[in-house]
Amino acid sequence: MSKEDLDYIINKASKENAEAEILHVKIKVYEVSKEKNEQHGMAYEEDGYGLRIIKNKKLGFSYGNKISDELYELAVSSLAAGKEDEANILSYDSRKVKLEGIFDESVVNPIDNLKYYIESLDSISDKVNFINQRAVAGYTTIEVKNSLGLDSKSKTSFIWIGGVANYLGDEVGPEIYEGESSKFFKKINIDNLLNNLVLKIDITKRRRKFENNKKNIDIIFTQKAINELVVPLLTNGITLESYYRNRTPFKLNDIFDSKISVTDDPLIPYLPWSREFDGEGLPSIRTEIIKNGTLMKYLSNTYWSKKANMENTHSAFRSFNSLPGISTSNLVFEGKSFKDDDGIYIDQVQGVHTSNFDTGDFSVSANVSWDKDGGFREIIISGNIKDLLNKIIGFSSDVISYDKVYSGKMKVSGLSIA
Repeated sequence: MSKEDLDYIINKASKENAEAEILHVKIKVYEVSKEKNEQHGMAYEEDGYGLRIIKNKKLGFSYGNKISDELYELAVSSLAAGKEDEANILSYDSRKVKLEGIFDESVVNPIDNLKYYIESLDSISDKVNFINQRAVAGYTTIEVKNSLGLDSKSKTSFIWIGGVANYLGDEVGPEIYEGESSKFFKKINIDNLLNNLVLKIDITKRRRKFENNKKNIDIIFTQKAINELVVPLLTNGITLESYYRNRTPFKLNDIFDSKISVTDDPLIPYLPWSREFDGEGLPSIRTEIIKNGTLMKYLSNTYWSKKANMENTHSAFRSFNSLPGISTSNLVFEGKSFKDDDGIYIDQVQGVHTSNFDTGDFSVSANVSWDKDGGFREIIISGNIKDLLNKIIGFSSDVISYDKVYSGKMKVSGLSIA
């Protein structure tokens, strides 16, 4: 679909005293996978358009695989079901962000690279029992154009290499999944991935029942565990929508004794969630959510910043078949440092979805955990996300990226553990 077709729809809306926004997303994905000694290849492409129409403070929306008069009429007809809302507006920002390290030309023809990573995973098959192996790469082209003159376009790559494995011996160990993700092949640390799988499989060979003989036990969350437990609870709690609906345990200017800092930063080159603009085409900005122990801001998009009369942090997230929501990009965790390894390491947790996201209370099962004497069968960790952040002792110096987390390991005291 050409630029002229997008302009045609936008001009058509203007002639009818309406505003229009078109989001065009084109995705190309390649995958090489292996399961039960069978290797498979896949190439997939998706091309879609999301159309928002705003007229008389009402919102209409439609989506499809091509931009057309029919798609326009569907969006206009859905206006009738909408309610007038002052927050139904579009946004414009003339600033442009050009970010290095978000598109790797190698993903246009990535099969040889993907095969190499599958072969690399195969190299440890004598040490671990693989359930599956996957190597994925591709790219996304995104364009956002609206009636206010906004015209944003970007191409970004994505790469994920990983595997699921366990120990098969006298007993069956838990499934351990490890992955490396980046926007560039050269940033994939395959040796780190292989070493982590072998190390954790080895730990699960010697699991024992956890017995809490101490009053206070420090917990050290790996970057993976931070991503699985802390990120979902924090993400829900620091959106402006949650604040407006009174469905968050966090309040502006909350103080955390840990003096932790948490920053949403979509501008770090090579990281998986880096981007030049958000889901509404607005230039990406770095947002200090918690700074030196003080909650400074909620993340927001255009609708909720207008609704709550607060700053828009350009944190809209969406696909072509959805309206803009709010989400984090790369979350950078910083604070005091710790050097000793005295504590229980938590690497994988289950049951985060059962948490009370409104209050921040959680109770999760850690199926991959260990201390200096070996692994544990299962540990139950309970607490509250605000208390967890408040009781952070510090972070290790081995800062890495794991999905949305950019951090060292996180040491916490005072959580309930059984």
